[in-house]
Amino acid sequence: MELKNLETCVKEVRTLDVGEKNISEGVEIAKKRQQQDTPEPDTLRVAKVNRLPTEPAPVLQPMNRPLIDGSVDFKVGEQGNPANWFRASLAHNGRDLAVMFQVSDASPWKNGQGQFTHAFIGGDCVDLQLDVPGRGPIRILAANVGGKNTVIYWQSKADQKENPMTYMVGNNAANATVFDVVKRLDSAKVLVDTGINTYTVLLTIPLKDIGLDKVVGGKITGMVGVIYSDPSGTNRASRLYWHNKKTGLVSDVPSEARLDSKLWGTIELDK
Repeated sequence: MELKNLETCVKEVRTLDVGEKNISEGVEIAKKRQQQDTPEPDTLRVAKVNRLPTEPAPVLQPMNRPLIDGSVDFKVGEQGNPANWFRASLAHNGRDLAVMFQVSDASPWKNGQGQFTHAFIGGDCVDLQLDVPGRGPIRILAANVGGKNTVIYWQSKADQKENPMTYMVGNNAANATVFDVVKRLDSAKVLVDTGINTYTVLLTIPLKDIGLDKVVGGKITGMVGVIYSDPSGTNRASRLYWHNKKTGLVSDVPSEARLDSKLWGTIELDK
């Protein structure tokens, strides 16, 4: 908030009496507002633009202003919890992919996980999952890992393995999730701006580094979402995604790591 041209500024304290009736009325107002929100699109579009953003959007970016000029925003809300929502936009310029997030979050951009391989269970993350021809299911996730904004890449199957990982609970090998590649994606850039109960993220990735350079002008399946931290910022509390609503589980690492492309939606890349 910025205040200009004030001759004086006086702090005023008032007491508000709030009862059950006021709370009930507030809940009904919130429900009506949520119902008025634009429904999620069936298909996402990655717009071709001449110029990609170089900074994250302002945390208080109005809803009537696009997150990326020339692209199309979409909004995802958590059912039953109007306070949790995010909107995002995807664009490319023929060389790089840009994904911009604006997230409503009571404990913004906190992640207590020190290992990049397990960032998805440490708290706040932004998440992009794609089924790329020639690679299969991949995941690109950005989070604050050990105090540094980091982009991590997972690939289920690869001819050449790189830091392969098995996510398993106890000795339950039947429920294990295996990745041939788990690495930091150093060529990607992530820029973050945080505010009160909100944050924005700009994630920029070279198309060729995730196999999308050969998909421009075509369609793939994928999923875009946000993982929320608990108030302490040391653990995940909920997962919210476009298209896939079977993401309520936050207590089973193999299930949270798994990339199930059957649950993903269609994403079109402009030529």
